Amino acid sequence: MSGSAAAKVDTARGVRIDTTMQAVQTEPPTTAPLISEPLSWARICERYPDQWVAIIEIDWVDADNHSYGFRTARVAGAGQTRREPLLQARPLRSRYPEIGHYFTGSLIVPLVRPFVGSC
Repeated sequence: MSGSAAAKVDTARGVRIDTTMQAVQTEPPTTAPLISEPLSWARICERYPDQWVAIIEIDWVDADNHSYGFRTARVAGAGQTRREPLLQARPLRSRYPEIGHYFTGSLIVPLVRPFVGSC
């Protein structure tokens, strides 16, 4: 479609519709994502600073309790938004039942002022 003024974009589905009502996919065709070698969390943070990452082949310190962290993992997607790495890793979901989703920078959470009211 050649930039027609009558074209409409449905951003919720990522589909562009031209005047003949033919759906045209606006996202590029899915290709196999590039997967990194196994990396420690420190190396992931160095290589992908302040980005969201999707990781696979996670070598957990304690397989029963994931709160202890992991030794190594492979990065299957990275990006500035939460969605980008998950879209990149989507073709791997059938091969990897577990895909981790983490942010490599510091998350800044706004402080919530407690409400003190009278009863």
